[in-house]
Amino acid sequence: MPGGPFAFTFDPAGRLALVTAALTPASTFGTFTINAHGTLTTVGAPVSNGQIAACWVAAARGFYYLANTGSGTISQYSINSSGTVTLVNPTAAAGIDGATDMTVAGGGAFLYDQAGLGSSVEAYSVGSGGSLTLIQSQPVPDGGSQEGIAAT
Repeated sequence: MPGGPFAFTFDPAGRLALVTAALTPASTFGTFTINAHGTLTTVGAPVSNGQIAACWVAAARGFYYLANTGSGTISQYSINSSGTVTLVNPTAAAGIDGATDMTVAGGGAFLYDQAGLGSSVEAYSVGSGGSLTLIQSQPVPDGGSQEGIAAT
């Protein structure tokens, strides 16, 4: 399956930061400007993470995290001031049974990933350099096919 646009956010400069989900080749993350007439222009060429089926993106502490459902991982990226995308860590977290949706809380100090196949929510602290440390795995009763997550 070739990749297709899936999730997006915006970087501090207002550029579209887009996840392309793919089974093969691997998923990518890139930046684009949105032109006045609605078309996109590539700024930071999409960068592969070597992972399968990226599903969601969340920003925390200046980094961007992609939940890779097919690989059961979270990848970490950065975007510099000119819009160039860099893969920081292809497996910032691993062993997540169906990493799906993500959200952040505490001003970006915490990242929560919904492990849809594992019926749980994984809570991570986000270090100053963007590293993820698992602090809790909370079972969700009857959460085998959960989708969507929010935090404040």
